[in-house]
Amino acid sequence: MNKNNYIFMGRLTVRLCAAVVLFVVGSMAAMAQDDFGVNKLSINQEAGLTFIPGEEKDIVIELDNETPISSVQFDIALPAGLKYKKAAKDLSRMTKNGFTLMFEPQPDLDTYQHTVYRAGLLTNATDMTKAALKGNHGAIMVITVVAESSFREGTIIINNGYGSTEIVENGKWVASKSVELTCDEYKANLHVGTATLDRTDDLSMWTDGDVQEVRFNLENDIRVTGLQADITLPLGVTLLTDEDGEYVFGNDGRLSDNVTIMASKLSGVTAANQYRVVISSITADVFDGNNGALFSFSLKTSADFAEAGEVKVYNVKVSSVNGTSYVIDGAPAFKVNPVSDITGDGKWNVDDLQQWIDEAFIGKNTDRRYDVTRDGKIEVDDLDAVVERIMKSVQTGEGE
Repeated sequence: MNKNNYIFMGRLTVRLCAAVVLFVVGSMAAMAQDDFGVNKLSINQEAGLTFIPGEEKDIVIELDNETPISSVQFDIALPAGLKYKKAAKDLSRMTKNGFTLMFEPQPDLDTYQHTVYRAGLLTNATDMTKAALKGNHGAIMVITVVAESSFREGTIIINNGYGSTEIVENGKWVASKSVELTCDEYKANLHVGTATLDRTDDLSMWTDGDVQEVRFNLENDIRVTGLQADITLPLGVTLLTDEDGEYVFGNDGRLSDNVTIMASKLSGVTAANQYRVVISSITADVFDGNNGALFSFSLKTSADFAEAGEVKVYNVKVSSVNGTSYVIDGAPAFKVNPVSDITGDGKWNVDDLQQWIDEAFIGKNTDRRYDVTRDGKIEVDDLDAVVERIMKSVQTGEGE
């Protein structure tokens, strides 16, 4: 064996020894924190931890190191439904051939909640004085995962992180030391869509059969073929029905003619009126588009509407084209206030006239309590209506 071969074998032996020091760790980990400061592995939050069903997404692993790190090892546990596809080196801190990537399943560490993989970057340097990753911050690895239809939410766990740092004296390599890499857990969520209403501010409604339409908006990231939602209304407020007793819903153009909207009142409720709305079709027609108003429903008051309450849509679920059910983000709500007269004292008198003039005429207040004629406009006809109600109240002996 010639001299050059001896030199090469010597460098290879050094490299293998460094790898052994890194991956047969444990006994040396306790001294690492004291000697080498804080070194941390983390997920790049900007990469996002919110997934859409079927989406392929990159999880970027970053390393912050106070000491030069030449090799890295850690375990990453993916929650059920996030399927590993591939891993790759991030070349911003290394050359293409400077490190060997390791990413292997660890079935002995798997649980019913997580699938565990062991990841690593092994230096390929023959000169250990030049083995460290570039810099002290940034991405080192990209792990690509796919959100399967079974994924709902979970935690991505990075742990058992270790690095190797090279001790160099007088320009010569002396030894490799194990360095503990602190790690963390990250919440992973599923986003399928968001539900909103076209009303968010308080709504005033007259207590004698007043009707107001509300639109339900759906932003969906997947193709949707069905929807279920619960609606809560204050006592004295119900869903509007037609002459046949059927609940009235409006189709805002995103539902085909094959789609039906049905509602049923939930029984056993005494504090509020609660309904369940179901939208479906035998032909499983896909809802048109991915945002905007989906349907409308109308509120109707009765004389027993005496206390303000909340209109709330919640427990919103959608069905995808493959029949999988998902929960939609958002529980939109707004407050409804009963209006029997303008001042709210239950009597029509000169105080109502004065408040209408001060607020609606002078102050340009557009609250519905000042739209006495309920034609959607606040104008002189409403003033006439206030006077008429006051006179009627006086004639019946109820006013002042």
